[in-house]
Amino acid sequence: MKGISVSEMTSEQIEQLEKELEQRKKKEAAAKTRAKKSWENRRDGFVGKSCQMALVLSDGDNGTIDYVSSTLSTIKSGGLKGFKSWAFEQADMLQEELLDLYQGNNKSLNNYFLKTTDEKYKVEVKTQIKPVYDETFELGIEKIREWLSSTVKKAHKNVTMIVERLLSKNKDGQYNSTKILDLLSMKKEIKAPLFSEGCDLIMESVKKGETTRYIRFYKANQDGKFIHISIQFSAL
Repeated sequence: MKGISVSEMTSEQIEQLEKELEQRKKKEAAAKTRAKKSWENRRDGFVGKSCQMALVLSDGDNGTIDYVSSTLSTIKSGGLKGFKSWAFEQADMLQEELLDLYQGNNKSLNNYFLKTTDEKYKVEVKTQIKPVYDETFELGIEKIREWLSSTVKKAHKNVTMIVERLLSKNKDGQYNSTKILDLLSMKKEIKAPLFSEGCDLIMESVKKGETTRYIRFYKANQDGKFIHISIQFSAL
């Protein structure tokens, strides 16, 4: 029916075209179902195996590292470092395949998790961007503290407590980046010139910092709650 417009087709030709389109849709749907099933099988294999390997490594027995390296031929450098590289590679590959299957070019490997069908094991990948601030940052903090002391402290005790908590430093004397982001998100709610000016100064001071990716492994307990399998990747 090439070269014929729909308006030129007979009712029989249109009916035939509709049947062909329906058959094509069914074939595509069946192919997608097969692909998803294949992906799920490989996902379950990776997640289950990697979490079991993580359980072995979490025991802290150096002898088990040889066991892990020998049972996973894809781990080239061996031990924790090899296991971490292999796990990232396999997890990202599976996630990319899933995104190809459902989202086309809309891909992001920043944050995701993979979970076995029986929900006994889970692998989680997260990306954390640690911002870096320039000298303007402290000026912004001063503006917000000025706003706190001059305007809010007595009249709005609850707001004061929230803001002061977000401005608190950790044991190393550093501001918590997550808390600072929470503070900036309050700009729309707190419509005060000093507070807004302080938030603007903080936002201007932000530089893109280092990006760190984390991979974590979990096993479900008897209640179905996922428990983190602790591995000291930070020591690598």
